[in-house]
Amino acid sequence: MTPFIIVPILILLAVIGGIIYGVFLWRRRDVDSGPDTGMGTPRRFYFYSISFIALMLLVSGVMMVLMSLLDELFGEPVIRRATTRLATGLALTIVGLPLWGLHWRFVQRNVSSQPSERWSILRNLYLYVATGVALGFLAYNGYRVIEWALQVGDFPALSWAAVLVWGPVWVCHWWIASGETQENTRETRGIRRLYLYLASALGIAMLASGVGFMVYYFLHEGYSAAFDPSVIGLGRERLAGEAARTALSVAVVGGVIWWAHWFRFASADRGSVLRWLYLYVATIGGGTVAALVGLGIALHVLLSWALGASTDPAATHFRVVTEGIAILAVGIAIWTYFKLRMTDEASDHESAHVSRSYDLLIAAIGLMIVASASVAILDTFLRLISESSPIVVRGEVEWRSRLAIILTLMAIGAPVWWMHWRRIQLAASSDPEVERTALPRKLFVMGVLCLGLLALVGGASSTLFIFLRDLLDADLSANTLRDLSTGLSVVLTALLVLPYHWTIYRQDRELEPDVIEPIAVPMPKSVLVLTAAGGSQMFDQVESMLGYTVTRVHWQDQDAFVPTLDPVQIEQLPERVSSAPGTSVMLVPDANGLRVISYH
Repeated sequence: MTPFIIVPILILLAVIGGIIYGVFLWRRRDVDSGPDTGMGTPRRFYFYSISFIALMLLVSGVMMVLMSLLDELFGEPVIRRATTRLATGLALTIVGLPLWGLHWRFVQRNVSSQPSERWSILRNLYLYVATGVALGFLAYNGYRVIEWALQVGDFPALSWAAVLVWGPVWVCHWWIASGETQENTRETRGIRRLYLYLASALGIAMLASGVGFMVYYFLHEGYSAAFDPSVIGLGRERLAGEAARTALSVAVVGGVIWWAHWFRFASADRGSVLRWLYLYVATIGGGTVAALVGLGIALHVLLSWALGASTDPAATHFRVVTEGIAILAVGIAIWTYFKLRMTDEASDHESAHVSRSYDLLIAAIGLMIVASASVAILDTFLRLISESSPIVVRGEVEWRSRLAIILTLMAIGAPVWWMHWRRIQLAASSDPEVERTALPRKLFVMGVLCLGLLALVGGASSTLFIFLRDLLDADLSANTLRDLSTGLSVVLTALLVLPYHWTIYRQDRELEPDVIEPIAVPMPKSVLVLTAAGGSQMFDQVESMLGYTVTRVHWQDQDAFVPTLDPVQIEQLPERVSSAPGTSVMLVPDANGLRVISYH
C-alpha cells in the first residue's frame, strides 16, 4: 500500500459528496436558511473543494516524510535511504501546506464574520468527509500498529506514520464539527448522523470480525489438539498465534471506534430514520443473517456426513464445524444486543410497528431460503431423470452433496419463515383493519409478487428459448431436459409462491375502501420562523406540529433568544396560524412564546 492509494478513494468520495449535495439542494434549497447570507455557493464550493484536496496532499506528504524518518530510525537496513519517497513527501508538503493554510484561513475568517456559514451543507460535507476519511485510515493502520505491538510482523512504518498524521486530522475536524452542532439544520444533522452510523457500522463490523476470528482460532486449535493432533506443529502454532493476535488487534480497534461513536457521540440521537436503519441492518444483517449462516455451515457438515457426501476422514470433515460455531456465536451476540436496543428505543406506539417490520423482514429472508431450496430440489430432480445427466455419470457423491445442501436450506429457511409469518398472520387475525393495511405488510406482499413475477417471466423465457432452439435444430434429447432444468425449476417455484401471496393480497385489499372520499385540506400558509442560535429544536417542533415545510430566518441581533414553548402552546399553534387573516405568517419569539404576525 502506498499513500497514493487515496486517489481512487477521493474520486469516489467526490462523486458521493456531489450526489448528496445535489439532492439536498434540489429538495430543500433555501428552505431552512432563507437567503444565502454567506460567501455564496460557487465560492463556497471552490474553497472547500480546494481545502479538501490540499489537505489530502499535505497529509500524504507528511506521511511519506514520517515514513522515511521512521524507516531510517527503526526499519530494516535493506529498506533505508528511500530518497525518492522522502523527496516526494517533501514536495507534497511544501505544495499542500500553504495551499491548504490559505484557503482554510479564508474559510474560517468567513465563519467568524458570518455565523450562517456554520450551517452550510458544503461546510458540513467537508468536515464529515474529512473526518470519515481520517477514521478509515486510522481503522486500517491502527490495527496494524497494535498487531506489531503484539509482536506480529515487521515494523510498520507506513501504519505508524498514518496514525500519527491522521489522528490529529480526525481530532481537529471532529472538534470543529462538534462545536458547531447546535447551529445545525435538518440537512446538516443528517450529514452528521450519516457519518456517525457509518462509523458505528465500521466499528461493530471490525469488532465482530475480530472476536469471531478469535473464537474460531481457539475452537479450531482446540479441535485439532483433541481430534486431529497430526496437524499440530511448531510452525502451525506460531501462525495460529499470530492470526489470533491479528484478530485481537482488529477487535480492539473496532471496539474503540464503535464505543466512541455509538455509546458516546450518537447516544442522545433517538428516533431518527438513519438510527433505525442502522438498528435494523445490525440486527438483521449482522445478527440474524450471520447466525443463520453459522448454523447452516454446522448443519451442512453434519448432513453431509450422515448422507455419505464426504470422502474425508471424520477428523478433517468435522473441523469446519468450528467455523460455523464461531459465526453462530457472534451472530447471536449481535442479534441479542441490537434486538434489545430496538425494543428499548421503541416507544409504546412504535413497538407494534417495529415488531411488525422486523417479522416481515425475517420472513422475507426465510422465504428466499425456502425458494432457493425449492429451485435446488426441482433442478436436481429434473437432472436425475435426464438420461445423460452428469450427476448420474459421475456417481452418487455429487447428488448426495446436493441433497445435503437442500436439506440444510429447508431446515433453516422453513422454520424461520413459518415462525415469523405465523406471528404476522396471528396479528392480522386479531386486528385486521390495522395489520392488513399496514405499509410494511403491503411492501412485503407486493415485493414478493413483483419478484415472483419477474422470476416467472425470466424462467419461462429461458425455458422457451432453449426448447425452441433444440426444436429448430432437431436436437431434442435428454440433454434438452438437463438444459431446461434450471429455468423450469424457477418457473415451478414461482408458481408455488405467487398464488398464495396473491390470495393474501386480495384478502388485504378487501379491508381497504374502493373509493376514498376526498378530504378538504386547507392550503398551508407560507410560514417564516425567526430563530436565534440554538433554536433548531424549537424550529423542528414548530415544523412537526404544522405538518408542512416552513422557512427558517436566523435572528442575528444581540438580544436574540430562544423561547420556551409549553405543550399547550405547541398544540394551539396550527389553529393560530390557520386563523391568521393574511396569506403568510411570521412567528416571532416574545416573552409569551411565539407571536403570530400575519401579512400578504
